[in-house]
Amino acid sequence: MVDRIPSSSPPPQASESNRAVTTGRSESTVAESQVGSSSTTDTVTVGETARQVQQSTDTLSELPVVDAKRVEEIKQAIMDGSLQINADRVAEKMMQLESNLVG
Repeated sequence: MVDRIPSSSPPPQASESNRAVTTGRSESTVAESQVGSSSTTDTVTVGETARQVQQSTDTLSELPVVDAKRVEEIKQAIMDGSLQINADRVAEKMMQLESNLVG
């Protein structure tokens, strides 16, 4: 339950000229006064782990998303009728995927 606190004056109303500012303050904010006047230099030190992660990310980004050679092998096996599908393995992998998605 919220109790109302009586007020002796109504809340300030925003006029058309100062709709965003209702307090009448005219001083600039800290961010406005510091724009372009920074005299400090920030430095960042990257650790060995971060460097290794970046290197791994770069290496992975160069790899193709799809193994084109494997796709071609499967296409050829389908066309010549030699593709054998293990239904039990497919079902097991589907159940693993479902388990991973649901958590």
